[in-house]
Amino acid sequence: MKGELVPFRYAASDLNIEFEEISQYSYNLHLQPMKVIYNAWSKAAKIDRLGMLWIDELELHNILRTTKDNANYIALEISDKYKVIHGGKTYIQGSEVCRLLNDVIQTGNTLLRRRYASFSEKIYKIIRDSDQAELLRCEYWETVNTVKKKLKKTRIKMLKIENDELTNLPLEDKSEFSHIRKASIHIVIADKYWNGLIVNHDTHKIITQRGINDEDQLLDLCQEYNWDTTWFSVFCESLQSLDF
Repeated sequence: MKGELVPFRYAASDLNIEFEEISQYSYNLHLQPMKVIYNAWSKAAKIDRLGMLWIDELELHNILRTTKDNANYIALEISDKYKVIHGGKTYIQGSEVCRLLNDVIQTGNTLLRRRYASFSEKIYKIIRDSDQAELLRCEYWETVNTVKKKLKKTRIKMLKIENDELTNLPLEDKSEFSHIRKASIHIVIADKYWNGLIVNHDTHKIITQRGINDEDQLLDLCQEYNWDTTWFSVFCESLQSLDF
């Protein structure tokens, strides 16, 4: 499970989402269950500095409209990589909660249950697409893109690199900073100098052609080509010490 997050920037209750506005087109649903779902989202959903949603695990049963026992079982089945501890509470990544709702929408055993799940999903999308969340995402990526331009220079200077870190061949003028975990997928560490290696153009070309997305795939590629693998333990140590 990931460590403590930086403080959340927004709670769903800060977004002024009007219950009447989102419930008026929900035909054949009872008012009280809709209010329970709405209140659960208001209490549970938080937005972090990246504009990502996190959901308090304690409200999962209301969001999914199921029993607490069922929700606890479902939560245990969710990988720890989609969870964080914050303020003594466990939060689940919003995209995982949306996936669970989608499962109910497609496989729920009654029409009514599927419709309540659709109503809950609607609230998730309103929070996810809010101006506040989108602004945080834009601000974060603007910062990341600025830092990314300097990652090659930063890593070479800090580690005094003179050779391709995988092939050990002399570093060429066309050397590149090659992310270990792909920046567009693993955005939290896209701006970290330790989430990448300085490699020559030909090395980077092979990595790109093979569609490498993370450290495990890169390690397999290194073993296949008999490249250096000492970076792997260093990367894992840096990842573990990261303060989310």
